[in-house]
Amino acid sequence: MITLLRNTRSHLRTIRKEVIADPLNQGQRLHFLKDYVLWHLSYKYANRRWLIQFENGLHSYVYPYPDHDAGEVNIWTRNVDFYDTDFIRRHLNPGDFIVDAGCNVGNRTWALADIIGGALLIDAGKAAINRVRENIQLNQLPAEKYHVVEKAVGAAPGTIHFSDLGGANTCNKVIGEDELHSSVPLIAVEMTTIDREIEKIGILPTFIKTDVEGQDLAALQGAVITLRSGTVRLVKFEHNQSESLDLILEFFGGLGWQVFALDRQGKATMEHSYMQKNMNLFAAPDEYYRQRVTR
Repeated sequence: MITLLRNTRSHLRTIRKEVIADPLNQGQRLHFLKDYVLWHLSYKYANRRWLIQFENGLHSYVYPYPDHDAGEVNIWTRNVDFYDTDFIRRHLNPGDFIVDAGCNVGNRTWALADIIGGALLIDAGKAAINRVRENIQLNQLPAEKYHVVEKAVGAAPGTIHFSDLGGANTCNKVIGEDELHSSVPLIAVEMTTIDREIEKIGILPTFIKTDVEGQDLAALQGAVITLRSGTVRLVKFEHNQSESLDLILEFFGGLGWQVFALDRQGKATMEHSYMQKNMNLFAAPDEYYRQRVTR
């Protein structure tokens, strides 16, 4: 009874915050509420997948438990990194090539796929990579333009331990030496770098996104050659509390880049306290930041 009560309260909090209160859902709240209920009652634990649609009309599958969190929130709200995606789209040109490191099932790429000419998608999860390939076929995208790599991504090549929490779980991550004796299931996977994979492809990107669960600085350190190529004009990365913001600022400062966040209206801000608490951060070359980002 206590568990049921807690679950009910959790659902009500989610509905209030993510379905009802978000202004982006205006005019669609009843539709999203219906989908929220339908997903949880008839799909999530019933071995049925759900087809979501992004703002650009492309699609992705959301699979049931245990890897339902890969795209699940898209079922009941428009606001899944909405302002971040809108900002990125405004800084892409038709035909641009991008990098999605820690891509999971590729949803952040599919939200841009109507603009770009191709992508490098990297993830260490086998189930996630299988789903990336499935979504490429689903959206009838040219497979030769989307380079899919089943590896971890970091500062240097090697072999690491990666968690295996089931399916394409978005919490899978590189496991450090101090965590090896935990109860989390582990697999050994090859680690690569963005620079190494870009060299293999021979196509330089204009945008790089990293989301590697606390290893983003390492992944960016493995992309220095690409970042210095002069073609990359925007990077989005995840800043976890386990990663020092000062080290991130130092890294990009050494490249002559500016680090910033987007406020609640989607405007760029360099306010340190805002960046410190914001999980999603951006970086751009100093000149591009002054001429294009802040205008």
